[in-house]
Amino acid sequence: MPVILNVEKFEDIIEELKPLLEAHWKEIANYQNEIKLDPDYVKYQTMSDQDMLHMVTARQDGKIVGYHINFIIPHMHYKQHLFAFNDILYLCPSLRKSSVALRMFKYTEKNLKKLGVSVITVHMKVEFPFDRLCEYLGYSYTERLYTKYIGE
Repeated sequence: MPVILNVEKFEDIIEELKPLLEAHWKEIANYQNEIKLDPDYVKYQTMSDQDMLHMVTARQDGKIVGYHINFIIPHMHYKQHLFAFNDILYLCPSLRKSSVALRMFKYTEKNLKKLGVSVITVHMKVEFPFDRLCEYLGYSYTERLYTKYIGE
């Protein structure tokens, strides 16, 4: 079956998205023993209401099989420009070797550009890289990110 891409609103899909968010978290999240998945759905809704949340979904047979979610905000250093900061990106394992991820990125870029976004930032887990896809699409490797759990 074909995979259909679409921009969808948070409030329309959140209940359907929750099981995928859980599976995604279990697959890639760091510090799972210390930090449990607990999304702030109220803030997500607020950002959606303010047109600061951009959600692209990939659906197969009507069911969500992937998502590319970005926050859209003016950058603190470049207030004349909107930046899209990747929040989460997921594609069901059975589709990862297909063209769906490439299509999802291109579709997201096209829609963000229409909204006036100047720059898209994408982050990825070291254990789950997709550098080749980003490089193919013309993204530049620009920063490194380190984390350390310091909680109790």
